[in-house]
Amino acid sequence: MENKEIVIVHKTCVSDYPPLLAFIKYLSKNDYKIHLILGFEKGNLIEELNSLCYKVHLTDIKPSSNKFLYWLTIRNTFWKIINKNQYQKKLIWIPAADTTLALGKKLLPLNYVLNLYELFDYAPRYIKGLEKYAKNAKLVICSNLDRANILRVWWKLPVTPEIILNKPYSDLSDRNLPLTDELLRLLEPVQEKKKIIYQGVIFPERELDGICHYINQSENFALIIMGKETDYLKKLKVICPSIIHIPFVAPPYHLHVTSHADIGILTYDHSSLNNIFCAPNKVWEFSNFGMPMIGNDIPGLINTIEANKMGECIDFKREDHVSKTLHSILENYTEYSQNAKMFYNNYNYDQELDRIMQKL
Repeated sequence: MENKEIVIVHKTCVSDYPPLLAFIKYLSKNDYKIHLILGFEKGNLIEELNSLCYKVHLTDIKPSSNKFLYWLTIRNTFWKIINKNQYQKKLIWIPAADTTLALGKKLLPLNYVLNLYELFDYAPRYIKGLEKYAKNAKLVICSNLDRANILRVWWKLPVTPEIILNKPYSDLSDRNLPLTDELLRLLEPVQEKKKIIYQGVIFPERELDGICHYINQSENFALIIMGKETDYLKKLKVICPSIIHIPFVAPPYHLHVTSHADIGILTYDHSSLNNIFCAPNKVWEFSNFGMPMIGNDIPGLINTIEANKMGECIDFKREDHVSKTLHSILENYTEYSQNAKMFYNNYNYDQELDRIMQKL
């Protein structure tokens, strides 16, 4: 890419998309001039974004129950910013399907990259709507090889989309990173136990009931759940009252909490291709700390966790599987931990991004 200037257009917030924050950090480190058009932001991350980017257009447009009006507001506001700043003459990077569809057909003749983090097979209208944008994009980018090949088949693309794995762009790799006083108080009662962490959305399709039943009977393990409180979390607290719940912590600062855990959990149900061919940020966040993992029995986790011998994959609905696997993890902890760190270090983010950016 000869002209190192890029316009990132994102209708929600960077803090909900750790891979986007990693990409912005890569661009900033490599002296790209970044213009960021953003819907809104949470916490203090906007300060960091202002330091990383040449210009941040924070529109403060938040999601609304009236999706039509919300998307119309995004479309009108974002295009005013694009036109006023002549961004249509620059490379536009779109890191979400919703943003692409909200911008609409005016995007098609422009020079843009379509970076998709999901498959959307659970939303057929998205798949159909995105096809023309994929075929007109300078590049299509996905978060793993499975998803890239599925999209190539669905849309009959001439080439397989490029891959940017969801590895954080972070120097935070030490265990037991500093915590706020409030977080220290939450974790203090379980300092002597093996801490299992789940971080992410807390919905029934994550199938955490089985592990909660087991933890409730165990004196050796503690379960930390990090994410926004939901009705499902309330149900899990009934099953296992000792759950330590930590609400949303903006990335990358949530990694301070992660660094205090011993075992990471990843689980997705079989309801969609998007789930079974998942590309979780958490694989990278856990492996960064050399943390063994337990995943459920889907291809996306079997082909990462088990294939790289970083942990084991099981049926989380089986309590006996949970018990057996947790003890197996402890018995093989050093091996799994070393392999996790090796997995993390084997992907050179800068080298892969350099190669992709040279195509633009």
